[in-house]
Amino acid sequence: MADNYLERKMDELRRNGGAAPSYHSRLTPSGRNAGYLRFRFPSRRVLAADGMSPLGQAMVKAFVDGGCRVAFFAGDATSAQSREFAQQSGARCLGPNPETPDALTSTLGELYHLWSDLDIMLLNSDERLSGLLVENLSARRASQPVENPYSRIIRFASASEGGTPLAPRAGKDAQLAPAADDSARSLRHYTIKIEAADDPLPVARLALLLSLDDHPFTPGTTLTVS
Repeated sequence: MADNYLERKMDELRRNGGAAPSYHSRLTPSGRNAGYLRFRFPSRRVLAADGMSPLGQAMVKAFVDGGCRVAFFAGDATSAQSREFAQQSGARCLGPNPETPDALTSTLGELYHLWSDLDIMLLNSDERLSGLLVENLSARRASQPVENPYSRIIRFASASEGGTPLAPRAGKDAQLAPAADDSARSLRHYTIKIEAADDPLPVARLALLLSLDDHPFTPGTTLTVS
C-alpha cells in the first residue's frame, strides 16, 4: 500500500513537471489569507500641489496605485517632463503652478467639471499656493447642494517649519463668505513633518494611512517622519 502511494505521488510530480503540489494557505478567522492586512480604500479625488518633486512623484504614484484619480501641478518642471510623468503614472497634469488666483480658479474649474469635487489635497511648503487651494476648495464645498462628509488636507513640512494648519485664506485681507468659512473649518487638516527625505516611501505610506476613513489621528495632528 505504501509503495503504491509513493508511486502515485511520483506520477503526480512527473505530470506537474516536477513541481511540488500546492497547498492552501492558512486563513484568518475573517476568512482572509494570513500575512496580509487589507483596508477599505474607496477611490478618492486627489490634488497634489507639487507632483514633480521626488516626494510629489511618490505621492502621486502611491495614490494612483490605491485606485484614486490624481491631478498635480508641475511646479518648475518642463512641460515635456510633466507630460511624460503623467503618462507613466496615470495621473492628470494641470500644468505649471498658477500665477494668479484667477488662473487657479480657472484651472480648478475645469477639474471640478470632470470630478465635481476634491477629496484629498496634498500640500507642500508653498503657503501662498496652499492657502489659495484650501480657500478654493472651501468655497467649492460651500456651494454644493449635497455635503461631502469626507476631506483630507495633508501638508508636508520640513523639520524647521511649524505644524500649524494652513489658514484657508489667500492673504491677510481676504475674507471667505460665511458658508465657505464654515466649510473651511470642517476640512480635516494634518501635517507630516519630514526630518529626513532620503526615501519618500515612508512619507507616502503615512499619507495613505491618514487618508483612511477610520485612522486614529485627530484633525490638526502633526506627525514626524525621520
